[in-house]
Amino acid sequence: MNEERDKFLTKLIGNCWHEFINGQSSHCKYCNRIIRMIDFKCYENFIDNNFSTWKGFGNLWEFCCGYEYEIEQKIGQDWWMDFLKQHQPFGYFMDLNFMDLIYPDRFADSIYKYLKERDNKLCKD
Repeated sequence: MNEERDKFLTKLIGNCWHEFINGQSSHCKYCNRIIRMIDFKCYENFIDNNFSTWKGFGNLWEFCCGYEYEIEQKIGQDWWMDFLKQHQPFGYFMDLNFMDLIYPDRFADSIYKYLKERDNKLCKD
């Protein structure tokens, strides 16, 4: 787990990066969610903020290129196609560069790097 990356991506997809005050039950400093001490045993699975897991991969994938099946509408991010073009230099959807991304850490790292570079570029312009 890469905490800096996962914190950035968690906030990007609109979730809270929980930080708790210790005690019998803990309240998140930001969203005031209560998690009992027993839940800390499965903390990573409980909050879905670990993008090194397949569950985290799925959450990030759906956020990036999402499709709302109930209303049959694409709800992906405006930068998604540009990101794909950078990882498909020859224009093939199943290019080897793209296939390499179908792994939780590599996908999360690539999204994180792409957005950080994009943000830095936008700040300089």
